[in-house]
Amino acid sequence: MAKNSNELNEERKQQEEANKRKRIEEAKRIAVKSQEIIDYNYNAIAHHIVKFFRYINAKMDFILTNSTTSKLVSLLLAVLLYISINYSGDVNVFGQSNVGKDMYGVSVKAIYDDEKFQIENLPETVDLSLVGSVEAIRKTEVLNKEEVIADLTNYKAGINQKIHLLYSGVADGVSVKFSQPSYEVNIYDKKREVFAITPELIKVPTDNKYNYDVKLSVNSIEIKAAQHTLDKIASVKAMVDVSSQKKNFKQEATLVVIDQEGNKIEGITLSFDKVNVSVKVTKKIKKDGFNG
Repeated sequence: MAKNSNELNEERKQQEEANKRKRIEEAKRIAVKSQEIIDYNYNAIAHHIVKFFRYINAKMDFILTNSTTSKLVSLLLAVLLYISINYSGDVNVFGQSNVGKDMYGVSVKAIYDDEKFQIENLPETVDLSLVGSVEAIRKTEVLNKEEVIADLTNYKAGINQKIHLLYSGVADGVSVKFSQPSYEVNIYDKKREVFAITPELIKVPTDNKYNYDVKLSVNSIEIKAAQHTLDKIASVKAMVDVSSQKKNFKQEATLVVIDQEGNKIEGITLSFDKVNVSVKVTKKIKKDGFNG
């Protein structure tokens, strides 16, 4: 007897439900199997890691408890510590002759009779390098007595005279290398000449309402310098500070020697560098005849 359409549909639905349950069961089985594989691999890796660290720990225990290996480790650590402390730039701590320290802008001290001579073309500062062992250079730094010297005590007047720089105050075993060890200098005999002193008001208020009548205790000064330097002198100024001055006052004014271009002249010898001044202060009178 043939089945009708309703029965066929019902059988088809039951078959689909059975297939669906079968697929779900298969998926669950695969998931469980995958998790088992993952757990196995994780445990295996963990086991190997623990085994590795146990091996390292055992080796470290052996090294630290064994007298010979502990001495070797201590020596290695000491060498590394020495290198970390003493290594600087291109300094080779194992080749002590190559240890160096660069110094820049070191002042030059000239030794000569500045009452008699004027020196030109001598540098004010120089660059140099200290070369020696680390210990010797550090000792030099601790002493802190090093200086660059230009000894001109045995030189006479003359131009283009070659001089050599000296470096004193270094520890034994330290040598000095100058970026330029020698220079050609000019040495001149100083001449004497008398110049007038004129007052120069400084720090005058912009809204100044006063007149200043300055009187100097000395009106002239003797200056010693090379003749070509004396020829440059245009004036000798006594610098009078009038800031906040509203009454008569006295002060000590500093002398400044000026050339024709208004620049201060250096390297000269003044018989004195300050002068006493007396200043009379009065109010300016306006054009209407009344005081301001």
